[in-house]
Amino acid sequence: MGIGSLIEYLLPGDFTGPAPAPADQGAGPYPFLNAVDLVRPPGPRDPTGAVLMRYPGIGPQYNPIAIAQYALGAYDIYLENGHQALKRDFEAQLNWIVRAARRGPGGGLYWYHDFDNPHYPLRAPWPSAMAQGQVISVLVRAARLWPERSGALLDMASAALPAFRVPVAEGGVRVGPLEDPWYEEYPTPSPSRVLNGFVFALWGLGDAAAHDPEAARLLEDGLGSLARHAADYDLGFWTRYATGLLENRPASPFYHRVHVAQMRIMAACAGHGAYEAAAGDRELYADLARRWNRYWRDPISRTRALAGIAAAKRSARRKPSASQTKSADVGRDFEAK
Repeated sequence: MGIGSLIEYLLPGDFTGPAPAPADQGAGPYPFLNAVDLVRPPGPRDPTGAVLMRYPGIGPQYNPIAIAQYALGAYDIYLENGHQALKRDFEAQLNWIVRAARRGPGGGLYWYHDFDNPHYPLRAPWPSAMAQGQVISVLVRAARLWPERSGALLDMASAALPAFRVPVAEGGVRVGPLEDPWYEEYPTPSPSRVLNGFVFALWGLGDAAAHDPEAARLLEDGLGSLARHAADYDLGFWTRYATGLLENRPASPFYHRVHVAQMRIMAACAGHGAYEAAAGDRELYADLARRWNRYWRDPISRTRALAGIAAAKRSARRKPSASQTKSADVGRDFEAK
């Protein structure tokens, strides 16, 4: 763990601030409280203005999650200040999303990662529920921003939905039965069940639910799964990053605080708009947010988490199998913040 992560453990703080009011299904700001940070370019740009991510050994790559998150950050700040440069930046990422869409299993559109991820492992091209969901969030907001293009953009958002029905084993992003699905950020042969990527995917479905009944059904199924399984990520002193490949490993400080923010936002959204079905789970999410934030602010819990991550890394070095070498915070290298 680097010095920056160590400082995050030693200095108490609150990553999230107050939870926002629920966005009105894709018209308003993205619900995650990180817009200013997201809008910092994660790497170089291509000639069209689309952002790239640099990865060790393979160089700059298009990462659909990074591009979608950068677009959402630019959109949020554009809503605040109306600067046309931010609108153009948002459009540059949108145009890449439109160009990059490819047909995949189930007949839907996919936004693939065209590089290997050796940490899980995943071979290119590989899909991601988080990419599908955040691309949907971009497309729905773009439809509000450019009404003359709204039909085509909303059709593209709807075309992203079949991936959520297709099992991972068949090239999609779902594990588990249809009535208890988990939408996988990393579609590994053995389920990884990463929490933050699943929640980001749900928010994309929530953005599309107003115009597509299938998105509303997928969202309702996913909300039920989240309510049933969110507490599984509680270690009693910290949160897990995942319950599959990384079971029992503490999340990094960054992702622990993402979990706090996501539970706060779920509590704020539950019972409103597309999230009406989650009304009875509002207190569950609020309680998890409070509890996990207490872990973050407790020096003993932070120290236990640091020790757990260090132990997991030592174990991974002794057992360097491809499916076990993923450290608790390497996801920060293979997805945008």
